[in-house]
Amino acid sequence: EEKKDLRQAMMFLTQYGISVPLAVKIYQQYGNRTYQVVEENPYRLADDISGVGFKIADEIAYRIGIHTDSDYRIKSGMVYTLLQATGEGHVYLPKDELFQRAAELLGVDSSYMEKHLVDLAMDRKIVQKEQGDQILIYPATYNDYTENSPFPSVKENGTDYLLTAGKMQDYIDLYARNKEDKKKVFKKKKYLLLLMLRIKF
Repeated sequence: EEKKDLRQAMMFLTQYGISVPLAVKIYQQYGNRTYQVVEENPYRLADDISGVGFKIADEIAYRIGIHTDSDYRIKSGMVYTLLQATGEGHVYLPKDELFQRAAELLGVDSSYMEKHLVDLAMDRKIVQKEQGDQILIYPATYNDYTENSPFPSVKENGTDYLLTAGKMQDYIDLYARNKEDKKKVFKKKKYLLLLMLRIKF
């Protein structure tokens, strides 16, 4: 029965151009909820499954028939835009610039985005800060390197490496003794630099 369910899920997923290895990962993550998740919000794949980013999720969504102005797509695209900016060396983006970049990426009007900022903040995906007459948008960071971490990358890559998840958690616990300090680890460059310099291999 289990193999039958897996075969049916594979047939369902591959019709949308999803490779078999990725389809297996999706089914392992969601089980019988695979159909509902993929048809309703394929952008969840980018959050939940290692190796799936916004671009892949967006291709799947296009094949399924998700509208370009879908709330799920716009929110996911905004987060992706913000993370792309960090790859360019930016710590944050002014709200107007984030909206402009995301609008170009998604091919939608920037007016669609304002209403999603609160949702993204509540989901802990962004942080908003006022500075003068600007609102600055930061990507949210999270620092759970324990065995119960919700992040697939920690579970998949957190053992049997020189810098393990356990060591990361030990270093954070050593230098950040409370929740407020742990937040500072990821907000202050000098604090993170100190943490890195103290790591002994």
